[in-house]
Amino acid sequence: MKQSQAIPADTASPPQPLPDVIEVSVDTRKDLETKLDTATNIAIERGCADGKRGILLTRYGPGSFTVELTDTVPYGTVMERIHA
Repeated sequence: MKQSQAIPADTASPPQPLPDVIEVSVDTRKDLETKLDTATNIAIERGCADGKRGILLTRYGPGSFTVELTDTVPYGTVMERIHA
């Protein structure tokens, strides 16, 4: 799962914000549930902060997903799709 990287305290650059798209790759069912829940909760928290975008969860294949904060999904909605 992609997340922001930690930046050492002695650097002048501020931490980068979390991306609008979080990639989730898993090998087991247990990891799938845990990682998708975590990514979705991050997106929900960010979506609530801006109050404009919903969440699109896309399955690309076995063990390959994205969780995206997007204005193509209404605020307060989580939409799932399978990428063909």
